[in-house]
Amino acid sequence: MTTPPQGHSPYGQNPYGQQPYGQAPYPQAPQPPQAPYGQQPQPGFPQAPQQPYMQGGAPTPPQPTRSSRSPKTVLKGIVAVVALIVIGVAWVSSWNDADTAEVGNCMKNEGNEIKPDLKVVDCGTAEAKFKVTAVHANTTDMELCPKNTTAYAESQRHRRSTTRFVLCLEPLK
Repeated sequence: MTTPPQGHSPYGQNPYGQQPYGQAPYPQAPQPPQAPYGQQPQPGFPQAPQQPYMQGGAPTPPQPTRSSRSPKTVLKGIVAVVALIVIGVAWVSSWNDADTAEVGNCMKNEGNEIKPDLKVVDCGTAEAKFKVTAVHANTTDMELCPKNTTAYAESQRHRRSTTRFVLCLEPLK
């Protein structure tokens, strides 16, 4: 048995589709010798076109422009901040001081007889109209106050609990 020559198949073709070394698959035109970089080629051969060399490397992409804030946008932001402040002040001022009243505190009514809004005030001022004589927690039973006093009951709902109390108020002269 004979062994086929190296690089050839038993069918007479190269299995890799390549030409053996030293054989060109197609006739080629003579190539000019390459000159080292930066030197001129030898005379008699045309110069091959080359890509221009960019000094300083590749161009840098433009920086993203920072959008300037228009006066309309600034005004909207200011209005939003002022609105939040007004809402916060209104919310804090709506807190009822009646739930923090203790015996001996003086109170004034910023509401009316139907919907009272009691606030704790200094007893030495002209605003003081009532004096707290008793505080009853966890109830809204106004019968706990004596007959000669004014009873004030309140129930406040919070997220997780309900606060109920009764204040017995004595009018100041």
